[in-house]
Amino acid sequence: YGGTYVVPEGGARIGLVPMGYHDGVPWTLSNRGRLWVAGKPAPIVGRVSMDSLMLDITDLPEAERGSDVLVFGSHEGMNVRPEEVAEATGTIVYELLTRIGPRVQRIFRGS
Repeated sequence: YGGTYVVPEGGARIGLVPMGYHDGVPWTLSNRGRLWVAGKPAPIVGRVSMDSLMLDITDLPEAERGSDVLVFGSHEGMNVRPEEVAEATGTIVYELLTRIGPRVQRIFRGS
């Protein structure tokens, strides 16, 4: 998207994630952020678009179609604090949380 990422010589395994800035993933993570797949970080490659983004999953053989992807929160041993994402994108947690779009499933836990 916009030619901002070129696959290195020798190839790469790229995973397509069906969420983007419309869903609350900060556009500023383009080509520099990471999301978590199968408990491990995967770098975002290319631009975060409105409805999708791509991850380099070359070093994650356990990543497959349908794998859970974590932007922030806790899931199956993965834990990413919203404060970390807010700091990495130059914003505050409240702005990050209010950007989460209506297509994102919300799971509430606790009392």
